[in-house]
Amino acid sequence: MGDYELDVYAKDRDGKELGRRNAGRFTYALDARIEAGSSRTEFSLDDLDTRVTGSVTAVHPRRNVRLPLAGANVRARLGNGTADVVSDAQGRFATSVAALGNETRLGLSVELASGDTETPGEVPVRTKTQQAVLTLSTPGPLTARYGSSVVLRGTLGRRAADGTVKPVAGGHVSVQENAQGSWPAQVAAGTDGGFTYSPTVLRTGTRVIRQPRTRTEFTTVRIAPRPVAKGQQLTVSGVLRTYDSTKGYAVYPGQKVRYYFQPDGSTVTQEVGTSVSLADGGFSKKFTAQTSGYWWIRFVDADAAHLATGYHPLGRVQVTG
Repeated sequence: MGDYELDVYAKDRDGKELGRRNAGRFTYALDARIEAGSSRTEFSLDDLDTRVTGSVTAVHPRRNVRLPLAGANVRARLGNGTADVVSDAQGRFATSVAALGNETRLGLSVELASGDTETPGEVPVRTKTQQAVLTLSTPGPLTARYGSSVVLRGTLGRRAADGTVKPVAGGHVSVQENAQGSWPAQVAAGTDGGFTYSPTVLRTGTRVIRQPRTRTEFTTVRIAPRPVAKGQQLTVSGVLRTYDSTKGYAVYPGQKVRYYFQPDGSTVTQEVGTSVSLADGGFSKKFTAQTSGYWWIRFVDADAAHLATGYHPLGRVQVTG
């Protein structure tokens, strides 16, 4: 099982053999489909586990009918946490799975452990945010010799549902040189929520310690059609989201999305266009297909309160004709 690229060979009217490498591509994999449900759909740092149940089916290769898939190794994934289970004779499965609590985003999906799932099972989930409690224990102001280091200590916590403050193990805080400066460092909290930062003193100023900027992400991204005939329209679309502290992920309208293309055989990635996300966070742009190559999108023009995204790959698009 895997992905295969096709080479095509033929003879012309004079009997001369002609060849075309990488003329097409196909995937040979188990046509498995998973349906899944979860005992919990809202998660917080107080509630990281759930019970996942469902069934897995596959198309019989000779009879061409969809049947329960018995004995399949099924993997449930919640954030960075996973749990494996084997389906029974009726293709049913049930397992408990828990997130690790260090995720920057949370999703719940179920697939074959082999990675051959054609249609994974996905369960919509929500995250319940909690108030961060950031405490700096090092007293100030500090006086230090030029070129020496000072030690800043503090704790990162969260206000749990019962009102108590609990440590955020592995959480990150950002350290800013001054109120108008850049973000030179991020430090991770230990198991007790404590963190230490030791900057070198090179000038007089204020170091501001705070939580990182709000993250952004692309979702439901699509590029179609693929393959596409030369001269035809190729459309890239998707939704830009940002993290809202009260609602979880929310659409992010009015933001510029940049499009990038690298033709086959080239090492240069070019920006080929931009568009602005609409009220529902959606964006799209049409291009005239000219040559095969790889596509990316990126949100770069973030303000001081948001993070830019990395290059989001759309994959290679084959242009025919």
